[in-house]
Amino acid sequence: MRAPRCGMKDVGSTKRSGDLAKWDVLELNWAFRNPTRQLNAATVRTAIKQALDIWSKITPLQFNEVPANSPMIDLIIDFGTSQHQDCTYNFDGDGGVLAHAMFPRDGRLHFDDDEKWAFNDGAKVRDGYTDFLWVATHELGHALGLPHTDKPEDIMYPVYNAPELDSNGKIKPLVLSQVDIQAMQRRYGPKGNSQPPPVRPPLPTPTGGACPRFDAAVTGFDGSLYFFTGNIGWKKASLNAPANSAKPFYIDQLFLGVKRVTATATTAYYGIFLLFEGRKVHSFDYNERRGRFQVRSEYPKDLPSNIPFEPEGSFVTRVDMMYLYRGDQCVMYDYYGNNARTGVTSVKQEFGTLPANAKVSFYAE
Repeated sequence: MRAPRCGMKDVGSTKRSGDLAKWDVLELNWAFRNPTRQLNAATVRTAIKQALDIWSKITPLQFNEVPANSPMIDLIIDFGTSQHQDCTYNFDGDGGVLAHAMFPRDGRLHFDDDEKWAFNDGAKVRDGYTDFLWVATHELGHALGLPHTDKPEDIMYPVYNAPELDSNGKIKPLVLSQVDIQAMQRRYGPKGNSQPPPVRPPLPTPTGGACPRFDAAVTGFDGSLYFFTGNIGWKKASLNAPANSAKPFYIDQLFLGVKRVTATATTAYYGIFLLFEGRKVHSFDYNERRGRFQVRSEYPKDLPSNIPFEPEGSFVTRVDMMYLYRGDQCVMYDYYGNNARTGVTSVKQEFGTLPANAKVSFYAE
């Protein structure tokens, strides 16, 4: 157990009720953010690309590198030490835990910067350095859905196996076992699958000022505005920013697990986003260190049965209460307890006549 190893739990403890953890698309974006003290950024990128290529050669998966500040990241690679702002798994200095990664659709891969890393360097590997390609391939296996195995010849074996060297002292190519290959192909199919890959359609191009029709909108805590239509969102830096500065994004990449948004709200007291997908409630915090929205624990939730409609609009009235409405129906909703606090009443009775098809979200002081 003191051998260099992955920080994820071992075989048998990572099963999810018999389901296969996987991404629901075959085209994924990745980014490298925090540098390491031992490998320069170009070397890390080269190694990550080789590790991704190992998995893409046996599946229809496709990978695209995007900037680290892009809202379109699926897989984010970081180096860190000790707690490294990760309450799930801590690092322990040189040796021991080398790295860890989260299952789909989290996308985080963390590598311990206290390790002695090497890439494509047989001499360093012989001297006890850890081969970054082996560890990156293993952690990407987790990020794509694979648990640990119990066979030392598998790349998904939890204990690090230093790569073999040839007679010239060079590292032999990394080869996946049949167990690794079959496990990944059970999730995504083999390379050259006759079925067309379910890749995301191209994002729309900003239309030079024309505002697309949207289903919901919300203001972020930094003053940015988010608009939602279908499976696409648009982000504008501020209310006064030019209309053609709004940038499109896929909703399920910025807000994991959300396919469409029918109503929204923000809460100033708790500092959270609430997104309604029909009768399903999603809740997110904004993690500044990760630069991403993070799903709050115990979400998503289904609206209680005493709210008979799918909300098309909402707004917060106090710390833990908001109105949900659809058409002329409205109800007071305790979003903290996920309960209706009142029976269904009429919007006209509560607020007077609103514009037709009003869909607004705001915080009322």
